[in-house]
Amino acid sequence: MFFTHNYFTNYNQKLAQNYLFSFSYGIKDALQKAEELHHKTNKSIYILGEPYIYPKVLFLNKISPYLYQKTVTWYNYPSTFMQAKSFTHYHFINTSSEIPDNQIYITHTNQKDLFNTYITFIYGNYIVATKE
Repeated sequence: MFFTHNYFTNYNQKLAQNYLFSFSYGIKDALQKAEELHHKTNKSIYILGEPYIYPKVLFLNKISPYLYQKTVTWYNYPSTFMQAKSFTHYHFINTSSEIPDNQIYITHTNQKDLFNTYITFIYGNYIVATKE
């Protein structure tokens, strides 16, 4: 009984305080903001430090499977657990040394220092950064 009550009430909020266990708290809103910025500026969206978040990007943005298949590139093809490098206007990067200049970025709030000179928007445990 305690588990059920806890799970359906404050479980996600408690876990969201620690980004490692947040179930991507805030990613939906961050993706919506990044998409809005993309449509205004036509800049690409770079997601930093989230190697296996691409299924969430596909699902939340309702990207066509056909468009995905046409545009996807991989870091490690072929492999058992493939890591997407890019599709459509999304790019997935693992280290801060790979960050190109003047694009749109999504990352965890613990990496916000990388974007001190940018305009940032905070959504849960994620930030969206742009020079706009």
